[in-house]
Formats: sequence, structure tokens, C-alpha cells
Amino acid sequence: MTTQHNKIILKKSSVSGKIPQTTDLEYGELALNYTDGVLYYKSNTNNVLPLVSGDDGGSTSAVVVTYDNTTSGLTATNVQDAIDELNEKEPIQYTTTEITQSSTPTVVDTFDISTHRTAKYIIQAESEFSVYSSELMVIHDGANAYTTEYAVVSTSDFITISADISSGSVEVKVESTTAPITVSVARIVLVPLIIETTGIQGDLEEGTGTIDLMEGSGTTDLMT
Repeated sequence: MTTQHNKIILKKSSVSGKIPQTTDLEYGELALNYTDGVLYYKSNTNNVLPLVSGDDGGSTSAVVVTYDNTTSGLTATNVQDAIDELNEKEPIQYTTTEITQSSTPTVVDTFDISTHRTAKYIIQAESEFSVYSSELMVIHDGANAYTTEYAVVSTSDFITISADISSGSVEVKVESTTAPITVSVARIVLVPLIIETTGIQGDLEEGTGTIDLMEGSGTTDLMT
């Protein structure tokens, strides 16, 4: 007797850069872009995100190097290994948001003000008849967010992009003169490099600078 096995086939696309819409996926359902090698899911915030271990749709985790000076000291090699690992990471987050109401600013992305100071965005908005695309630089001073939009290419200027700070996060918002529209966002941030220390005493010299690591335990963030 031959046993037959049922195949499980995911929703899929061979178009590079194509991201499923929120209406394409149910909660718990996956979609595969097999050209890019990216698996997508719908989060509890109704955003479509790439499936990455530990991904929360927000900031990329810091690269951490842990060492104990009781057995070996911190060397420039330790730091270079961490930098190499940092460069291998992809500090890019993708989100897709459906806006169903016109003339109402809608949050399309957020990031923690305590983690990142600057973010760069590529934003695309699609309505039934129009497409809008631009790049956006966002910075903040802890109290206010500041933006510059550039490289605008559109068939119609039907959206307005803004940013502000709310509850410890920068919120990037899109307001449209028409609805429904689909807004796709790619955010690029700097990933912090953190070195965790235990029992450190001495100096680390690299190039023309010196970092003093005092005895004790803690975390030294080299990006701040």
C-alpha cells in the first residue's frame, strides 16, 4: 500500500521586492518570496513583516560582545570581530499599512527614541489610480521629530508625510486625500554596538582614541 503525503504550499511570489498586502494574509498564514528568500507573516498590529528570529517589527538588536577580563583581556581583535558581525546584520525593517480613511494622519512606522536618533525611509503609496514614492530622513532631539522629504516621484501628490514623538517613540504618519491606499515602508537605522564587561581594568587603544574600561560589571555602548 502506497502512502500519499499532502503537500503544504505557501502563498508565494517570484517577483523580487514584492511584499504581500495585509489583505493577502490571515493571522498564522505565511507567504514566501522565493526570489528574495524572505518569508512574511501578519503581526498582531496588522502589519506584514519579514519572519526573522526575535523580530518585533522595530529596531534591530544590538551586536553584543561578552568577555571576562579574569581570563582574557579585551583586545582590538574582540572589537573588530564585533564590528564584522555588525556589518553582516541587515538593519532594515519593512512594513505595509492599509489606510482606509482619507484626511486622517495614520501611523505607518515607529521606532524607539532611546535606541535610535536617525532613520532613513523609502515610502511608497498606492491608490487605485495613482502611485507616490519618496525618501524621508527623520531625526529627533528627544522632544521633537524633524523630517526632510526628497526624491519625490509621483503620478499625483495625494499623500502628506509627517513625524512626531509619542510615548517614547517617533511616529511616522501618512495622510491621504483619497482612500483606500496601501503604504509600504522600508526603514534603515544604525545598529548600536554594545560591549558587555565583567571585571575590566585597563585601557583599550584603537587608532588615535582611547576607551577607558573601569573595573566592575556593566555595559558600554560605543555608539553614544
